[in-house]
Amino acid sequence: MGVDRKTIVMMFAIAGWLAMSVNAPASAEEIYKSVDKAGKVTYSTAPRADAVIMKKLEPPHQPTPEEVSAAEEQHQLIETFGAELEKNRKQREEDLARKAAEERAQQNAGRIAIVYLPVPVLVSPVHPISHFKSRFPLVRPHARGRM
Repeated sequence: MGVDRKTIVMMFAIAGWLAMSVNAPASAEEIYKSVDKAGKVTYSTAPRADAVIMKKLEPPHQPTPEEVSAAEEQHQLIETFGAELEKNRKQREEDLARKAAEERAQQNAGRIAIVYLPVPVLVSPVHPISHFKSRFPLVRPHARGRM
């Protein structure tokens, strides 16, 4: 039940990778952008010797807690304002629809409307064939002469 050497090496490699990723913050590393003679762009953590053009890139700005809270407050205000605008838009649409319906009703108030309603048709219930067999037995034409 021994553990082979390959498994032990893999476990140490994973443990080392996890330790490096937890302890090293991403913004502490310096990033270099280099372009070689063929025009190939390479990003690395160390400057390249064969680079024609090299530029050290600055890490992106990390917002302060005050900036984060200010942005959250602004987002909340925008959401509230957007909800009010949507409510007002729906109210205006309802008002316009109601006014249009009232205008149509006033225009049609003096007119005579003729409405044709369908006349109901009464249909007797359909009986199964077995019901008719008892009253009207089927007689074959060649069998009539024998009876």
